[in-house]
Amino acid sequence: MSIREELANTTVAFTSAEEKIVQVLLADYPMSGLG
Repeated sequence: MSIREELANTTVAFTSAEEKIVQVLLADYPMSGLG
């Protein structure tokens, strides 16, 4: 399972602010290095 899929399953209760932080953190990592 990819990290994106895990996040999709666990961030349902995230606020928009937390979601923004997650998106920024994901953008900072090379996607090829995840999952």
